[in-house]
Amino acid sequence: MIKAIIFDADGIIIRKEKIFSERFSHEFKVPINKVTNFFKENFQPCLVGNADLKKELEKYVKEWNWNKSINELLDYWFRNESDIDKRVIDSIKQLRKNGIKCYLSTNNEKYRTDYLTEK
Repeated sequence: MIKAIIFDADGIIIRKEKIFSERFSHEFKVPINKVTNFFKENFQPCLVGNADLKKELEKYVKEWNWNKSINELLDYWFRNESDIDKRVIDSIKQLRKNGIKCYLSTNNEKYRTDYLTEK
């Protein structure tokens, strides 16, 4: 008998048409490799708390032709990756009614986790 289910936030609870690097590259006409380099070189330490995402992004925004603040970049990123799948939420509610414990798991860094929690 199933007693608990763990749901991943990204891709299960939160739907994404495009990931940040693809969307940003397309919308702002920045070569995709300039955006993906950040994720290959600097993002992982942010995920595990060994680097600050805002400070790491500062190294790239000029190359990405981003003329706004880092906070505005994070808002653009997070806002476009926060579409909750209501069908999954409804399924979770039903599972809980049937006595199955449901948990959320994610490997997001601290700013996105805060955004998802607060918004």
